[in-house]
Amino acid sequence: MGTEDNEKITITSLQPTGTSLFGVTPIEALAYVLSETGFINNDTRINDIQAYELAKNFYAKRNKFRQTTRLGHILMAEGVITKNQLVEALAQHVDTGTPLGEVLINMGICNPLQIKSALDKQNQLRSFDRF
Repeated sequence: MGTEDNEKITITSLQPTGTSLFGVTPIEALAYVLSETGFINNDTRINDIQAYELAKNFYAKRNKFRQTTRLGHILMAEGVITKNQLVEALAQHVDTGTPLGEVLINMGICNPLQIKSALDKQNQLRSFDRF
């Protein structure tokens, strides 16, 4: 009971459960899956919305989520470091290739426990990011 290549496929009664961690809608998640597996084209529509646009929304929301769960942003949000300290540490990180947490410790801005706590929080947040 397979489908032919150009056959129209209908999905009914899609009932999402739970909430999306980074604000994607169920149709954006569906468009993402279809996009990643090569099953959409310029004519593909989900709820009368162009599927490529929905997938693009998914990627934008996911990228924004990933940006806000970076180590430096977590430490700033917790008041452990300032933006200026982050900029300085990131410059050194880029120049040397040393992990950011290690740079912050070496600069005396953070202690190992603060870095571990922030990394634990990052892992906890990102463990929900299945995409």
